Formats: sequence, structure tokens, C-alpha cells
Amino acid sequence: MAVFNKTYQAVKDFESSIKAAQEAFRVAQKEILDTYKDPVSTKKLAEAREILTQTEQRETLRALDAVEGDFASVNEMIMEIVTKAAPADFPATLAAIQAKGDKVSSYEANAFLQKYGDNYLAISTLLEVLHSSNKADSVHITTAEMMDAKVKALEEKIVKWIRNRHGVSGDASYTAKMLTHETHSPILALGAEVQNFLDGNFIRP
Repeated sequence: MAVFNKTYQAVKDFESSIKAAQEAFRVAQKEILDTYKDPVSTKKLAEAREILTQTEQRETLRALDAVEGDFASVNEMIMEIVTKAAPADFPATLAAIQAKGDKVSSYEANAFLQKYGDNYLAISTLLEVLHSSNKADSVHITTAEMMDAKVKALEEKIVKWIRNRHGVSGDASYTAKMLTHETHSPILALGAEVQNFLDGNFIRP
């Protein structure tokens, strides 16, 4: 399953449920106002509004549970990649590179980067050593900190939107349209980026 697919589906389901509940309330409101007079209409409107409120609260909790659970799972996967041990021969290789210092050639630097490029601990450590000798200066990786910041920012945005969705009627929510877009959703975009990281593609183009 694609990264953040659960979040994307939860957001779509949440938006659909909220819009349906709001539409049901509007239909009930019109029917009540067309059929009853005060004080009966006031009582029935209050009952219809309470149903809407309860539905919004239930769907909000359901969406938050799905989104927060999905993000927690993805964070665990990122942590596993970051903490994965370097290959057994890496310590000896690193020691040899450190011993050579600035005498490491560009060809050698690139060869080592290719060899250890799919292991986060190895590639991040190797680049620190090479950069300290002014080697491979143009090569940079997507760091765990960068990925963590993006993931946290998106989760915060989604959670804030879910909590504040009440009262935003119909298609008035621009954020909803953006989050649920089939091709340009930031959820899907970051999901692809995280998947790339999980696949060991750490070096930035």
C-alpha cells in the first residue's frame, strides 16, 4: 500500500461524510420550516442540528484516529530506515577514507557513494567525512530531519483542518479540495517522497 494512502482515503471519506451530513441538515431544515410553525419548528430544528453536530463529532474522531495512526506507522518506517545498521565492511572503509583525507579522488568518492548510497547511516556518515575534505561538495542527501519536518508539517495541517471542518459548508473548504485532489494532493506528493526515502534513494538530484 502506498505511503499515506490511508490518510488520503480517510480525508476523502471524512469530507464526503461531513458534506452529506450538512446536506441532510439543509434538507431537514427546509422541510421543517415549510411544514411547522413555532414552537414546534424550533424544537425540530434543534433536534436536526444536534444530529448534525453528533455526526460531525463522530466523523472527526474517526478521521483523526485514522490519520494519526497512519502517520505514526510511517514515522516508525522512517525510523527503521534511519537506524538500520551500516554494512559490515563500512567501518573499515570509512577508516581508510579518513586516513587518505583530501587525497581521496573524485572517482573514489563517487564509487563509495554508489556502494553505500542505499544505507542512510553509511551515506550520511560518509558524506560528512568527504565534505570535511572538500570532496563530493555538490552531493547532498535528504536528511532524516528534513523528512521529519515535512511529515510533521503535513500531519499538523491535516489534523488542524479536520478539527476545524465544522461549520464550513458544502464546497467552501479550499483545503478540502486541495487535500483530496486526485493528482495534486500534498498527501500523495509527500507520500511519494517518503516512499523514495524508504526505498533508499537518499541522494538529492
